[in-house]
Amino acid sequence: MQSAVQHQLSLIAVYSGRTPESVDSLLLTAAREIPVPAQSVPQTLPSEALLQRPDVRTAYATVEQRAAEVGVSNAQRYPQFKLNLADGLLASSYLGLPTLTDNLFSAALSATSPIFNAGRITANIDASESRMRESQLGLQQTMLQALKEIEDNRSDLVSGAVQVQRLGGALDASSQALRLSTELYKGGASSFLDVLAAQEAYLLDSESLNQAKREHALSAVALYRSLGGGWDVPETATALSANN
Repeated sequence: MQSAVQHQLSLIAVYSGRTPESVDSLLLTAAREIPVPAQSVPQTLPSEALLQRPDVRTAYATVEQRAAEVGVSNAQRYPQFKLNLADGLLASSYLGLPTLTDNLFSAALSATSPIFNAGRITANIDASESRMRESQLGLQQTMLQALKEIEDNRSDLVSGAVQVQRLGGALDASSQALRLSTELYKGGASSFLDVLAAQEAYLLDSESLNQAKREHALSAVALYRSLGGGWDVPETATALSANN
């Protein structure tokens, strides 16, 4: 259990952008009651919440990069002029020798024209557009995978809430059975073995309920993590409590 706690603390440090040893002090703090997650999840979420995920943001940035590369490839269709203003147009105009029109005509003749490189430029454009379509498909796949993770975690959270509720009812029944068995034993109507059996049933139900609460809390954390931290847990829990 201590090893598992240390692993979870290191995971908290990674998610918060800190080194693992920086959260060791959390073990020295006074124990506090673990907050109970909401019994349900929001019915709707803003689309911006999905953009908080690192994988979605990376895929989105890749699409933007590929789109920019397509623009650069298309720009190669136009001629590229390289004018030497120091020794060309300005110097000639200052001396009054050739006219400005003559200089521009000479510069146009020496310009790099894409006419003779049309095949290479077209191939570069096709390659850039192909990479952009590939990145768009990658973004779509990343979004679908993110939605799958969110739906799986949401389903676990809802199922966990139902399980906690049912086990809570079972624990109440076990507690009542233990109380009645103890009263019967004190009155001489039953043996102490009946009390021990009732205590065992009560402890088993209590352990099952605690395990279910743990899984329910982990499901809430997993849902928050799958949203990239874009879901404000305290505010959402308050809103859900008001709705419930």
